Amino acid sequence: MRHLPPQLQGLRIPVVASPLFIISNPDLVIAQCKAGIVGSFPALNAREQDGEPILLCSGTTVTWAHHSLIHGDREGLKK
Repeated sequence: MRHLPPQLQGLRIPVVASPLFIISNPDLVIAQCKAGIVGSFPALNAREQDGEPILLCSGTTVTWAHHSLIHGDREGLKK
């Protein structure tokens, strides 16, 4: 795996977990990272709960991915 970028060279296998709506959560992503793959989550799963933002892998050195979905018809984009 020497041809991978430096942040991906520590992976056991070059795999990115699929970001699954509702199912992907910080605990799952951290477990994926600990298993040696890139954990990921969709942006909608990073919503605030009880007014507090969900923080992921804060202060860690694991590699994780964030999946952003942008659609021109979304009301939030028009504001």
